[in-house]
Amino acid sequence: MGLDSIWVVPVINAKNEDPDFDPPLRLVGGAFSEHGRGSFRGKVYSDIIENITGVNLYQEKIPSPTIREMSEKLEAFELTKDFYKDNRIWEGQTYEEYSEQINDLKRMFAAYAESGASLHGWW
Repeated sequence: MGLDSIWVVPVINAKNEDPDFDPPLRLVGGAFSEHGRGSFRGKVYSDIIENITGVNLYQEKIPSPTIREMSEKLEAFELTKDFYKDNRIWEGQTYEEYSEQINDLKRMFAAYAESGASLHGWW
């Protein structure tokens, strides 16, 4: 089953803008999702995120406090060759490409945790 994960940023000072990322995130997007800024293709990352954080992305809403906890677990995670071997996103993906994806997940979750965002699932 497909899953698009959409960030919902609270309104602060009459703004509810998504964080800026420099360099831009390069996560997998979909027909209705972006590459990390605002949304991402949750189906692609659901197993990886659950294996690291213990939280399943297939939920209607993941509240801000849980996002903060997930971000802390992602930040503490150290990629190993065994984790890469068992959790590749696509066949033929190199360790370096995978490492970049993990780092983008860490950056994305950290920025949205800081903004107080929740994560909504659509499938």
